[in-house]
Amino acid sequence: MHARSDKLSAWHRLTTIVTIKGHTDDSAITRLNRMGLTLSVSTKLRLLDEAGAMMDTAIVSKLQTNPLFKVTGDNLDIYIRTGHKSLEKSNTDLHLFASNAIFSRVAKPGVFNTARVSRPLHTLYPYMFFLSGHYRQTMVNSYCVVLGRILAELKEFSWMKSVLPAHIYHPYQVQMSQKSEVFQLPILMKNVAKHEDCVDILDGYETFISDLFVTAFGSEDTLHKYRVPVGGDQLTRVRLEEAKNLRTLATTPKKRFEDLHPFVIELWHTKQDFLEKCYKELYSTKTLRQPGTLYHYKSKLQRTDVNGKVKGAFKSHHDFIMLVGKRMVTEQFIEYFGMENSSSAPTKNVPIIKKSVCERRVQMHEILEKFMDHYGYLKDSCDLRKSCDETDSVYNYSSNLCHWVVNLLNMDDIAKEEDMVRLVPSLMFSLQFFFSHSRLSKYFEECVDFILKCEYMLSPMDRIRVLEGAFTNLRGGIGCNIESDLVQENSVRNQKDLIRSLGANKTDKAIMRCTKAADIVVDICDKIDSSVALKKTSSRHHTPRAAKDEELIAKSLRELRPFSNISGRTCQGLPNILSSPLKKIDQKDLKHRMNQVIERLFYGQTGNVDNALEGDD
Repeated sequence: MHARSDKLSAWHRLTTIVTIKGHTDDSAITRLNRMGLTLSVSTKLRLLDEAGAMMDTAIVSKLQTNPLFKVTGDNLDIYIRTGHKSLEKSNTDLHLFASNAIFSRVAKPGVFNTARVSRPLHTLYPYMFFLSGHYRQTMVNSYCVVLGRILAELKEFSWMKSVLPAHIYHPYQVQMSQKSEVFQLPILMKNVAKHEDCVDILDGYETFISDLFVTAFGSEDTLHKYRVPVGGDQLTRVRLEEAKNLRTLATTPKKRFEDLHPFVIELWHTKQDFLEKCYKELYSTKTLRQPGTLYHYKSKLQRTDVNGKVKGAFKSHHDFIMLVGKRMVTEQFIEYFGMENSSSAPTKNVPIIKKSVCERRVQMHEILEKFMDHYGYLKDSCDLRKSCDETDSVYNYSSNLCHWVVNLLNMDDIAKEEDMVRLVPSLMFSLQFFFSHSRLSKYFEECVDFILKCEYMLSPMDRIRVLEGAFTNLRGGIGCNIESDLVQENSVRNQKDLIRSLGANKTDKAIMRCTKAADIVVDICDKIDSSVALKKTSSRHHTPRAAKDEELIAKSLRELRPFSNISGRTCQGLPNILSSPLKKIDQKDLKHRMNQVIERLFYGQTGNVDNALEGDD
């Protein structure tokens, strides 16, 4: 076949890429090669090397047009089975470190001020990290839209659909709708849990990124001028920043890692921990017989994939709490407006519907702000006070669940829209939820660290780069963004996929080769699928609406009427629960802890991860 047409080489490359993605073993590839359908096994290895080299070339080409990018990193852990066990060789856990480079869409050279301004420590007070002023109003407007979308599902309030925005506007909406440029960096054979390996990881970053800038610009001056932000989960952020501190007294800027700044937390892991804290607060086997609780509906709906361990199955836990939580908020609206069911007319707090769209929009905000004030939404711990109406623990449980769910809905919407305006206010409010679970919560400290850097320590240029770097748009379009660390998780999954295809007795060289080419292989296979009109099942498709599940929950809640506030009613399993998670917070303790964390983070110190992990649970 090759003798008849040398153009078949490109076709052979495509078929070989498909066999690599499909985990075809070498013996099968050899048979296909003898039939003239694929390249040989040895040529396959050269093909993977070429795919890896393409990534470096593409990064240099993009650097020449835009020198601003952010690096995200995450650990890649995989269990390696040895083909023939011996004293010298046994099954091992392999700990690697994977990274992506995400180029800026908003920040451009010369657009934002690069002067670094840092406020003195004595001018930083705890109240500056809580919602106030325009930040509070931003969150109020956001909550109005999130709650309005739920209220508009009721028949009598369907008029709100015409005034609710499909996408909450923010100044960078156009730029955020552009497709992100994401490139995979070489994998590092290092374990982020070890300080010595973290120093090697930063050395590897410095060497590789410096080489890229030298290739693109002929020198490292551009790198020294703009530097590179680094993001990761809590462990990654803490360990890498500690590793940088270890080199504080090094003799050269490169050895001090001055080109890598700042180190920030990523938001999908923050949301994951937020959801886990919600389940720890409200998910209890003791509430099995109590209608209106998460564990009751988990058992009734036979959700066997929901067990309270969020990190093992994030999507199933997220979908379940959205299912129950939205119905709970709907029940809250029904009770607030004195309705018999979702189709009946309101008898309390009845609004007089305005005629014009502008008047209806103002009216919608007025209705929802009164509703939020009635049930304590967006009230800080200092605004909440224990009162006698908390003798109904069923009411307290339901109200508590609504506070968690609406904030989680707001976090989801911020990620989809990549709304940099709402991001910092959202963390200002969320940090109190983390603190309510434990004063040693590690993500409470991460929220404070993110706010401290973005609001009081970074230049306008670095601030924009950190905020926009928190999200990535892989497809393009408004409302199509996801968190950057979730993109990193998907990249790690692709790399693991190819590592497993290597079989037993994997060498470091083979792992480096296949992981470097992983994203290119996946990208080529996606383009092949598109060219042959092959549709694949995707987790990004809308989840089918569980109508029967919603009907069961709605009927159960109508019979229970959790928001009727019956004095003395007890929630089985959680009799002492409060109506808001923030009511547990001691204001003096919160301010004292805030001062401790701010002072420590201001001087670049990090917390003891082991101690935080012990106290967090």
